[in-house]
Amino acid sequence: MSKKWVTAVGLIALFAAGIWYWSPNASLATQDADSGRPTRYATLAEQHQVLLYIIENRHQALLQDAMARSLDEVAREFLDGVWRDPTASKAQSIQPLQVRSSRAYLASASSGLRFQIQGSGIHSTQARVFDLSGARVFESDVTLGASLQWNLMNAHGQPAPNGVYLYVLSTKGLDGSAWSSGVKKLMILR
Repeated sequence: MSKKWVTAVGLIALFAAGIWYWSPNASLATQDADSGRPTRYATLAEQHQVLLYIIENRHQALLQDAMARSLDEVAREFLDGVWRDPTASKAQSIQPLQVRSSRAYLASASSGLRFQIQGSGIHSTQARVFDLSGARVFESDVTLGASLQWNLMNAHGQPAPNGVYLYVLSTKGLDGSAWSSGVKKLMILR
């Protein structure tokens, strides 16, 4: 294991130690000393989400920035879509959001349905599923990356019945732009 990933494991251990003192959704807000405006701090759940993203995607620049500055500050910037790679040259521009396609497919019988957006410059993704009457069956959290899972449970924790459903995928780009798939169809048949 490389030294950088040992350090990542160390960051996770420090994060886990912080859970003993803070609730999972603890968030602090103070005023910026220069502007007097309130500043938002990332919750522990948000910091955890960014750490998982770093590990799953082996995002070296994000890891290095989190070690050089505070994890809280880097997590807040990353989740808000304003984080910039400090190792990138000033002349290098942010990759614009370009979506080639979006789809829903069965990941496996046990894990449910996977929604995926294919393209470049993708920061985060969200899915919303509706029945044919327009009632919302599922709405995901905003998830970092280009894909997310749905366990085929409705908003009440019950299995979604067989039938045709409508879904919309939305994504936010690293450049701050947004994209939506429009309404698409999927069918659940067990």
